Amino acid sequence: MKGLEKYLKKNRNKSLYDKVKKEFEKRGPVAHNWDHIYRDIINAIWIGEAEKANMEVVFPSIVLHDIGFLYDPDPSIHHKLGAEKCIEWLEDWNKEDKKAIRLCILAHKGKSFEFSIEPESIEEKVVYDADQLEKMGYAGLLGCVRVGVEFGEATHPELKSLYEIAKLFKSVSKITLYTSKAREIAKRRGGMKFDIFEKAYNELREYYEE
Repeated sequence: MKGLEKYLKKNRNKSLYDKVKKEFEKRGPVAHNWDHIYRDIINAIWIGEAEKANMEVVFPSIVLHDIGFLYDPDPSIHHKLGAEKCIEWLEDWNKEDKKAIRLCILAHKGKSFEFSIEPESIEEKVVYDADQLEKMGYAGLLGCVRVGVEFGEATHPELKSLYEIAKLFKSVSKITLYTSKAREIAKRRGGMKFDIFEKAYNELREYYEE
């Protein structure tokens, strides 16, 4: 991936990328694993460059955005835990950039689902949008089912049910994307009206609801 290769020519980026990849490949969860993080990195490069964001902040932020899962499987705290722990991985970044990176990780879930921290800077919005694109389109369908398996095994046993997974993700079509580049990519994947989770929910509810 040529876009990625450019960033990996910088020693501190390559070192961080390799360290995080190694840890996730060794003990990463089912869904929030390196397979997911890799695509988020590419998303962030596409979006960040188009939006003229500070990629010295965006790149390490997106590489580190899910490190909270390396410390605790609870999805409700992974953004806060990641923002706290990221400093340990950023010895080659200055104080100002560390602060910006921490805020990107803290806000990378935005106000989706049960989260409540609004991304503010363009870098925070790029990281948020890059992560949200993973829920879009048919690849997003596969990813969201995998998320349900991960959380069902770790902290939310109800998500072992396809019905509960569809119920959780049926609001995907209502997700707000902040950047024009992310909206362009989402449109290619079926747009913000992508309603496959809603359709799956309506099929499965016949088994569980009167």
